[in-house]
Amino acid sequence: MWTISVRAALFAALLAAVVVSPSLAIGADSKDTKDENEIMASPDVAKLLNAAQKLIAANDFRSAMDQLRAAQALPKRTPEDDFLINEFLASISVRQNDIPTATTAFESMADSPLLAKDPKKAEILYNAMVVDDVAKRYQKTIAYGKLLESFQPLDDKALAALAEAYYFTNDYANVKLVAQKALTAAKAAGAPPPQNVLQMLYNADIKGGDRAGAAAVSEELALEYNSPQDWAQTVDIALSSAKGSDIDHLDILRLGVAAGASLDSSDYDLMAQIAVHRGFFGDAAMAANHGGKAPGAAAKAAADQKSLPSLITAAKGQDVMHNMVLAEDVYGYGRYAEAEQLARQAQEKGAASEATMLIGMSLAGQGKYSDAATTFKSVSGGTLTMKAAELWQAYAAHKAMASATPAATSANPTTPSPR
Repeated sequence: MWTISVRAALFAALLAAVVVSPSLAIGADSKDTKDENEIMASPDVAKLLNAAQKLIAANDFRSAMDQLRAAQALPKRTPEDDFLINEFLASISVRQNDIPTATTAFESMADSPLLAKDPKKAEILYNAMVVDDVAKRYQKTIAYGKLLESFQPLDDKALAALAEAYYFTNDYANVKLVAQKALTAAKAAGAPPPQNVLQMLYNADIKGGDRAGAAAVSEELALEYNSPQDWAQTVDIALSSAKGSDIDHLDILRLGVAAGASLDSSDYDLMAQIAVHRGFFGDAAMAANHGGKAPGAAAKAAADQKSLPSLITAAKGQDVMHNMVLAEDVYGYGRYAEAEQLARQAQEKGAASEATMLIGMSLAGQGKYSDAATTFKSVSGGTLTMKAAELWQAYAAHKAMASATPAATSANPTTPSPR
């Protein structure tokens, strides 16, 4: 599940959070007294750094870098000189997306004894852990993250970087601990749960054998980000989670279709097999169109549909089983209002769980998501029946909320400062 595209998006977000503002490099002999906690450059280095600062302000990074290289070449530099030179190097390299230079510069500052007296030490550690994560120097990311967390809480982006570092060093127990903190921090900030954090948490659950945890995370991913791959994964986990009837399996597969899941051929084969066995040729034909094995389904569906009008008209006089089977068949053709009507007739005649489930699905098919979500809460039955109802209810509730929420109008949200 962990993809290159997600990591690239994470990198962009992390680097956007890096803020570097070099201080004016006042020369050590330009003041009468020096505060014991003040980091000051020697006169020759200060001259070059102050020139570099003006060039940075003018966005002339190449010339600024020339000044910094000249400063690095000076003999008899002090540890303070090198600390300040690295601060300027970090500033320029981040702006130019030069990760190797930024990594070296930030690590030099973070590992320096001078860090303790720098008023921006939290910013330096934050940036060091972020850049080290981007550079895949995960042990450094963890070390700086722990140090930073010892004197201030980590925000959601820093926690995401730390969770990733634990993930790629196979420390799945800490992935889960840090990922939960990241999700809590994002919620507190009014932000959605970070997709990369959810994906790491899912993988950590799988590798740790926590299938229930993985299922819950997979469902959250599917609902929050509506990815076809996440929906397919959620469907597959549900199908393998418990034993149930073929109708339970079919209802879960139908959810995958409704949600636009990237179901694979084995899913469509199962759907076709159940639908053909039950005589639901609308579902069978749809599965066959996606590669499922259902020979002749299209012809049988065409013939079946010709008889539906008379069967629907006569349904009121038929028994509960006839109504229920017909309702299931009609649903497969996307005739949701008629499927709802037939399922309600079956319900009135004594059908319980299957009828309630199909009423909810038919309401969802008509776009009546709030009513559907309420209906699914009334379903009762075995473990897989309840899992199908739970997933459909979550899907319908999410769709109801999405349709009631105006589309966001602002683009390019600002990234909070790490300070």
